[in-house]
Amino acid sequence: MIYKAYAKVNLILNVMEKTNEGYHKIDFIMSKIDLYDSIDIEFSEVDIIICETIKQEDNICYNAIKLMKEIYGIKKSFKVKIKKKIPFAAGLAGGSADASCVLKAINEMCKLGLSIQELEKVAVNLGCDVVYCLHEQLARVTSFGEKIELLDKKIRGYVIIVNPLIQLKTSIVYERHKISKVHGDIESFLKEDNYLNFIHNDLENTSIKIEPIIKEMLEDFETLGVKAIMSGSGATVVGFCDTKDIAKNIEKKMVIKYPFVKVAKIRG
Repeated sequence: MIYKAYAKVNLILNVMEKTNEGYHKIDFIMSKIDLYDSIDIEFSEVDIIICETIKQEDNICYNAIKLMKEIYGIKKSFKVKIKKKIPFAAGLAGGSADASCVLKAINEMCKLGLSIQELEKVAVNLGCDVVYCLHEQLARVTSFGEKIELLDKKIRGYVIIVNPLIQLKTSIVYERHKISKVHGDIESFLKEDNYLNFIHNDLENTSIKIEPIIKEMLEDFETLGVKAIMSGSGATVVGFCDTKDIAKNIEKKMVIKYPFVKVAKIRG
């Protein structure tokens, strides 16, 4: 059984507050894009993850299998082959998307009959992005990532995904981030037609201090007249275009300088 694990981008990323336990409350707008990993899963004698870029014991999909087996008493084992197209640790939720596909696959293969809401309760133990990745449409994600509000608003167009192939650990970015009183205007984003006027990422300045090349990528997009934003905690920057032709022209210019440049359709 083969699944497509679609990447996500943040259109708004607001870090609202930090609890005494060290967790951050969030308020995000997320959309899927047409960049995906291929997940091939089948029954096996033992649980095994085959992925060129990530060791089995470090792979979130391995944890997803273990969790499903523990919670639902599944005795069968699974072999998962992952063909990566989403850069690793890039703010695009590649690992989370993969894990969400594994949860869905085990639900189908073992005929558990679980609803998406029931899978969400499993996914929250793996990470907040895994919960969102179970869904396919534009959504507002709040609290600690476990609250999902699917949105009727439709986002059209294309993104140019630029990544310097530098891995940024989300935990380090959040650890160094200082909560601001200035956040992205989600209410205006939801009401107004031109959503690009309101895209925002609270973590940009923090991530730029760790990896200054992020600022350079944002400036390069600005020079080309393209509205851009860092996705997640970085180091990916995405530029927004109305048409595929425009996006492809920008791609040709960015690929000269950066090692990973890809055009993808917005699925929101």
